[in-house]
Amino acid sequence: MFESSDNTEPGIEKQRDALHESAGPGLTQQKSIDQLQKELEYKNILLSLSKDIASIRAKEDLNALIKTKFGKLFYFYHCTICTLSEDKVSLRAFLLDPNSKVKKHNDYNNLITDTFPIANGIDNIIINSDHAIFFDFDQLEEMGTLPPQGKVIYESGIREMIGCRLMKENEVFGFVDFFSDMKGQFTEDNFWLVESIASLIAPAVANILAQEEIENRVKERETMLALSNDIARVKDRAGLMDIIQNKLRSLFSFSHSLALKCSDDLSYLTTFLLDPHSQSRTDPNYQHIVSQRVVVNDGFLNIVLDSESSVIVDIEKEALRVNAPAYMKMHFNTGLRHGIALALRSADQRPIGVLAFYSNRKGHFDQRIAGLLERISYHLSTALSNVLFNEDIQERDKEKMVLLNLSQRMAQIRNQGDLLEVMRLELKKLFYFSYSNIVLISEDQKYLRAFLADPASTLKNHPNYASFVKANHPVEPFPRLVIQSEKPVYMNLEEMALFGQIPNVLKMHYEVGIREVVAVALRNENEVFGILNFYSDRINFFTANHLDIIEGVSNQVATAVSNIIANENIESREKETRILLSLSGDIDKVKDRTDLMRVIRHRLTDLLSFDDVSIALYNAPKKKYTIFAHNVHDKRGLHPDFGPLLTSEFPVEDGIHEVAMKADGPVFIDIEHALQSPNKHSGTEFIHQSGIKKMLVVKLTSNNEVIGFLNILSESAESFENINLNIIKGISDQLSVAVSNIIFLEEIKRRDNENEILLSVSDAISSIRDKRDLLHVIQKHLKRILPFSDICVSNYSTENSTYKIFIYDCPKMELHPDFGQIVTAVFPLSDGIHNVLVDSDNAVIFSYEQLLAMQMPHVNFMLGAGIAEIAGIRIQNNNEFMGAIILMSEQANSFSSEDQNLILRLSHHISTAVSNIIANEKIDQQFEEIKSYKEQLEEENLYLQQEAGGGYSYDDIVGFGPEMQKVFRLLSQVAFADSTVLVLGETGTGKELVARALHNSSPRKDKLLVKVNCAALPASLIESELFGHEKGSFTGATERRIGKFELANHGTLFLDEIGEMPLDLQVKLLRAIQEKEIERVGGKSTIKIDVRIIAATNRNLQREVDEGRFRRDLFYRINVFPIILPPLRERRNDIPALVSHFIEKYARNTGKKISNISAKAMKELMDYDWPGNVRELEHLIERNILVTKNNTLNDMNLPVKRMVETEMFVEPAQPVKTFEENERDYIIEVINSCDGKLSGPGGAAEILDLNISTLNHKIKKLGINKEKGLYSKI
Repeated sequence: MFESSDNTEPGIEKQRDALHESAGPGLTQQKSIDQLQKELEYKNILLSLSKDIASIRAKEDLNALIKTKFGKLFYFYHCTICTLSEDKVSLRAFLLDPNSKVKKHNDYNNLITDTFPIANGIDNIIINSDHAIFFDFDQLEEMGTLPPQGKVIYESGIREMIGCRLMKENEVFGFVDFFSDMKGQFTEDNFWLVESIASLIAPAVANILAQEEIENRVKERETMLALSNDIARVKDRAGLMDIIQNKLRSLFSFSHSLALKCSDDLSYLTTFLLDPHSQSRTDPNYQHIVSQRVVVNDGFLNIVLDSESSVIVDIEKEALRVNAPAYMKMHFNTGLRHGIALALRSADQRPIGVLAFYSNRKGHFDQRIAGLLERISYHLSTALSNVLFNEDIQERDKEKMVLLNLSQRMAQIRNQGDLLEVMRLELKKLFYFSYSNIVLISEDQKYLRAFLADPASTLKNHPNYASFVKANHPVEPFPRLVIQSEKPVYMNLEEMALFGQIPNVLKMHYEVGIREVVAVALRNENEVFGILNFYSDRINFFTANHLDIIEGVSNQVATAVSNIIANENIESREKETRILLSLSGDIDKVKDRTDLMRVIRHRLTDLLSFDDVSIALYNAPKKKYTIFAHNVHDKRGLHPDFGPLLTSEFPVEDGIHEVAMKADGPVFIDIEHALQSPNKHSGTEFIHQSGIKKMLVVKLTSNNEVIGFLNILSESAESFENINLNIIKGISDQLSVAVSNIIFLEEIKRRDNENEILLSVSDAISSIRDKRDLLHVIQKHLKRILPFSDICVSNYSTENSTYKIFIYDCPKMELHPDFGQIVTAVFPLSDGIHNVLVDSDNAVIFSYEQLLAMQMPHVNFMLGAGIAEIAGIRIQNNNEFMGAIILMSEQANSFSSEDQNLILRLSHHISTAVSNIIANEKIDQQFEEIKSYKEQLEEENLYLQQEAGGGYSYDDIVGFGPEMQKVFRLLSQVAFADSTVLVLGETGTGKELVARALHNSSPRKDKLLVKVNCAALPASLIESELFGHEKGSFTGATERRIGKFELANHGTLFLDEIGEMPLDLQVKLLRAIQEKEIERVGGKSTIKIDVRIIAATNRNLQREVDEGRFRRDLFYRINVFPIILPPLRERRNDIPALVSHFIEKYARNTGKKISNISAKAMKELMDYDWPGNVRELEHLIERNILVTKNNTLNDMNLPVKRMVETEMFVEPAQPVKTFEENERDYIIEVINSCDGKLSGPGGAAEILDLNISTLNHKIKKLGINKEKGLYSKI
């Protein structure tokens, strides 16, 4: 068995061959005389030592002899002797030099105590070789073939070794090794010497081993005898553990010990003894693993229990096995590598336990230790049986005491806290469980609810714990099985989980680590009313004895629970009575809603946790409710969306109050669930968004009719748990009476208030003189008693069956940009509102849907402004319809039947006020007309005086040349028409004279010609000058003043220098000309005017239009009939006549007798360019007459002659049209702008201010024809 095998490692085999080759010659070749003499000398020395070696009986003596005697023969650092196990598969150190520096290595102790397997390495080579073998440790390290013990020696500085086996009776039983810490110390002679030494010391080593074996057997017998005596005295676990730890450790070494106890049915084992110094304690799962029951059939324990002998186990292999037990993995993870276990049996050979020992060294336990354990197994089994027997007696005594104490304490229990304390402190003395609880069963046996929960329960760590313990759970098959069983029911959740069959009620327990459950029904007079549950995080820990204990205590627990429930009911009823009596006293003092809510919050705060409380009032005919009173948190009460909710009506079928309507008592509402209702409304969404999660709602009744609801709101989803619903119901009954009383008192107060307001309104109306007074009465009185946001009073016109807004107070709608058009517009009576009101004697309510269906622009405007409901009633005077009162609200269902009655009563007073206002306005209008006529006459008189002082007349136009004759013809053509005339010409050409000539020749000559110089007025005053202004319309407007348009009414308005008018005013001027109406600055009404416009300018308006300084539409509107005045340089033939005219005029004015002008002076005048035209000529003549002393003008003192730099007016390229042509083109333009419409509203006749017959006559006369949808000249 020691021959080299084919499995020898290649590196070792190679080195062995090399060593044999190097050693061979010294042994087999011819030796020299010196060598033979040296060998003879060594043999003599060894022969002399043989007697000493034969007498050696101790390792110390052998070690001293090797060191002192053999060290003189050759150099070696130290020597080691190892011996083989009986089965020749392992070896252990027999002799080590105590002075070797290997002793300093960290693994030295393992080297001298451990057993090492014989591998195919250097040890195997030595054992199988007939000769000494040399090894180079550097080469072995390089090749990676050093065994673990060789590494320790190498790391201590050893570099070479010669080893040789030890033989006894031709059988190898060990080997001796000589080590060197230096290279090259061993020679060929040393091989023969080592072989001789091995043969010499082998008998001594064998003798020492034999002596040790004898001593060990003696010591073992002594230990076994002492152990037997000690075991006989063992009574408890501590004594047994002391024997294992102290006595057995003297027989063999181990790192860790463990004792397990078998269950009665041999299905599992539990930990019985734990080594307090076990290194497995470092594992994080240690406590959990050692506390669990271990099933027998785990692949290891079943082998141990079935074996009659000890079982040695390789922990690494066992831990890596599929389905390896958790304890094996723990042992391996904490460094244990080898183990041995032995079954302990009773006298009848029935297994009662397992004793196991572990080592952190592989191969530590051998057959010697196995045999030793087998020899003492009987004594250990006896000790374990005695301990178990004693503990069983103690356990039963303990059970009796605990049950007796439990019975006494159960009789004293009055509340849940007492019961919980008894269960936690007393029952845990009898058996292990993680926690327990008690659930109650509903009367219909359909639901379970928590009654008592252990505060130390790990279930509390589950995220769904809060909702789980508060929910009602259906009675599933598992609870049903418990209810039907007379005995406790055991449930192994671990096994059920494998098949996915864990009951829903137990799933959360399983998720927090529970693996076993025992449940027993609680009965009261044979009727099951609850279940007592015990939960364990360990497997197979509930024994049959435990189930018997649980069955025994269940009756006592049932009695205790019944007593607790009875006591709680009594206390609840007493508390209910106290609270309701106290509340009744408080409610008797309540006078209004505020007092009521204060009392409710105060009383409810003592009963439950909540955030808001409110009372809703129910309207049965409408099936809607409104908020009657409330007491809410500021974050809701101050929210901008909260106010509208207080005035809104909500459908009772909203997923909340409909549930309370159908229930006999209070109901709990989850707001998240209520949001799923198809009838959810803004109120539900508001409370949800503001944080409310749960509501407690109870209906309020009077005479068996629902009158409202008490709403208690909370931001916590866990609120309203364990509250007394009977108290809430009692409170609701008292609140029903209180709410009815408050409503009655408020109704009385409301009627008194209405009568008071009606009286004050009557008094106020008697003094109303105008609309402002009426508006003040509405704002002061009506808004106090009626729920409207906007109001208006309309005034009916009998002429065309229309109405207009008479007065209004519309703060909401006034913000709309189109509001001004609405309040000034005229509306048909048949608008869907007024035609209904005119036939109704009472107030009429129009809903949003009704208003939307009318599809009237002004009604749509109101809806767009946020109006949701309208209440209206007609007003009349002497049974004649005058208009209507329209009250508007932004909330639907705002107007109650009481409001409608009040509106009817108020309408009579407002009718009187409107009649008085209309009468006063007529009187005021008459006064205003008289005042206006007076002002206009005064203005006209003043203007006529100013015009008379001007001295202008038609004869002032002097011109005999063709240029002026052409102008005169144009004047004669347009003088008798009302067409707008545009006079164009340079400065000083006489544009104002032409305008006056036109006016004086027109049918309007008996009316005023009003002149406005657009260039002479500041831009800020032109509008006021043209259109007038109202008093107070701007700073300095201390009185009303009519404008030039009103002054020129039925006359002519001459707009001189119209090209200088600002662009923003051009728009208003165009409107005045086009629409023939104006509006004073600061005024609110339009004024119709009949004015002929003559405009004049020295600018080229066409170019002004092109460059954006003059409006194109205004240019086309005034350029109906242009008259272009030629400059004086183009009509020089008229200069003599003009000179004569001016000499005569100014000579007469100055009183001088000047009638002639010299030829020289006349020639100078004829040659001058006249940039200032006729005006310059006139002023030149006037100046020369003043300075001339004789009767002839000789020297004219003309300015220096220069080129005309003044911008000359450029005559438009188009030929000048006749009056008829201009009239025809204007009529065509107007007809086409009306899309060919001649008559009716918006037709051409209306715009031209002509009768349709007159327009048709002009169309025919002027040759206007319609072709392809457009009108044009024939």
